Amino acid sequence: MEYVYAVYREKSFSAAARKLFISQPALSAAVKKVEKELGMPLFDRSALPIQLTTAGKAYIKAVQQILTIQKNLKGYMGDLANLQSGNLSLGGTNFFASCLHHVCCHL
Repeated sequence: MEYVYAVYREKSFSAAARKLFISQPALSAAVKKVEKELGMPLFDRSALPIQLTTAGKAYIKAVQQILTIQKNLKGYMGDLANLQSGNLSLGGTNFFASCLHHVCCHL
């Protein structure tokens, strides 16, 4: 996923390989493996700069959704770690609970 997305962003296998610190042949092989698993090409290699195929557009859209989910989850986990999100459970007597309910609900 990361390799395909890098090629998409850089519009070039060689530029993406440099950004990923891997060789261009290794990147090409990794992308071809994904394409083989999907059963169709993701990139139109005859175009310069490289272009997405219809399948490639769908793949990149899915990758962007996954990245958004990961970002949101990371933010939520950060909020939990910093006590800015989550649940707070309080216990007390019936009198305390009814007083707390009255105060909270009538603000």
